This record gives sequence, structure tokens and C-alpha cells, in this order.
Amino acid sequence: MVNRRLFLKAAAAGGAAAWAGNVLAADAAAVRGRVIADGKGMAGVVVTDGLNCVETAADGSWSLPAREGVRFISVTPPSGWRVPCHYIRFAGAGSTYDFELLPWPAFAPVDADALRLVVTEAWGDAGERAHVFALDVL
Repeated sequence: MVNRRLFLKAAAAGGAAAWAGNVLAADAAAVRGRVIADGKGMAGVVVTDGLNCVETAADGSWSLPAREGVRFISVTPPSGWRVPCHYIRFAGAGSTYDFELLPWPAFAPVDADALRLVVTEAWGDAGERAHVFALDVL
């Protein structure tokens, strides 16, 4: 007959090993990348897969858990910065997703009576949706 104490020790050791295996497996399947501005990593930038959001570390690196159903990885640039494209199509957990931030150009004061903001929603061939923004001085 198995001693109760031995059984609990074995169960705890097996549970810890299974937990560590799951953590390592999840870490290996993580989605990773960097956010770079002026050649250096930028901290505090929000990156999302549409469900989970994380902020970049001091070196600009970020990591999200891999999950099913992800279509895009996107970034929200901080004030004063822009990105050529706010999202990258998700190609799998083994890929790296890096974003480069560019500074916004300095704007001269606008001498106009009105500004017009146009927002357009477009659908691609594969069913993906994109938003296009335009700002006009009237």
C-alpha cells in the first residue's frame, strides 16, 4: 500500500514538472517583437493581437502568448510618433513582428477656416478590414 506522504510528494513533483513543461511550451509559442525609434528600442508602447495588450520593455521588446484566431499584430504609437503601417498580418508564433516608429513632422500653424477628417473602411480580397484616415485643410 502506498504511503499517503509519498503519494503527495510524488503528486506535487509531477504537478510541478507538468506546470513547468506547460510554461516552457507556452513561452516557446510566444509571439515576439520589438518597437524601435531612432535606432533604439522604445519603452511603454502598446502592442496588441486584438485580445491581449502589452507594453514594450525598456529595450523595446514585447511578447504575447500565442493563441488561435489571431489575424494581425498592431501597435499604438505614442504621441509625437507614427508608423508606416499600424499592423502586421500574423504569420505564426515562430515569426518576429517589429515596428519602427517615425517622428511626426513639425506642423506650421494652419490658417484655415475648417479642417475635414475623412474616415473610410475598406475590405481586402481576403476579407480583412482596414481603416483609412485623411485630414484636409479647407
